[in-house]
Amino acid sequence: MNVSSIIAMIALAGAVLAGLLATQRGFHRVGRLLTIGAPLLAAVVFIGADWVRSRPTTPPPAPSSAANPATAAQTGTDPTGSPSSPVSSTSAAPAPPTSGPVADLRRTAEDFKRQRKFTEARDTFQKITRLAPFDPDGWADLADATAAAAGGDLKQASVAIDRALELDSVHPKALWLKASLELQLSHYPAAADLWRRLLAQLPADSNDARLVRENVEEAERLSKQKGSTR
Repeated sequence: MNVSSIIAMIALAGAVLAGLLATQRGFHRVGRLLTIGAPLLAAVVFIGADWVRSRPTTPPPAPSSAANPATAAQTGTDPTGSPSSPVSSTSAAPAPPTSGPVADLRRTAEDFKRQRKFTEARDTFQKITRLAPFDPDGWADLADATAAAAGGDLKQASVAIDRALELDSVHPKALWLKASLELQLSHYPAAADLWRRLLAQLPADSNDARLVRENVEEAERLSKQKGSTR
């Protein structure tokens, strides 16, 4: 017997007893009403007690977003609940440090370049390559400053250019300088090949790509012209 049945029986007995007492004291109408209505009262009590007992005390847990692919996509997680992350086809080069002796020297060298003090810029980039000998950016910048200090003579920068390409064979600035050096040396097929290697890394609609395409065409034209004069 459950709790609801016990409560209903108690209510039924109480109603019958109250009816008998009312009849004995002369309240015959009240006694008859209590006696007749006792079963109905017991039923109402039984139903009410059963509903209270079965009613949930806590709301059901909300569904997890990780179990719902549509919700997971909105919250930045995949259906397994793992954080989603975009996937790149190429690895991004690490950003240069913003503090420390190399960063301080780089800022100084760039200031010298803006002031067109190319000799001082070259000397400062040399210090950078001594502190960070495996950084291709430093060698490419040294090559650029060395050529500028020599009045545009890239032959003076050939060692730094080659070192930068040893460290990074597709370094954009080093490829640009190497192609310019080959053009300066009248090695037109080699220059055209280097320009093409650089062009493959550039956005097709960028200004740099347009310039490089023009350089490729110029190197090819000079190569054909040189071949026809032999």
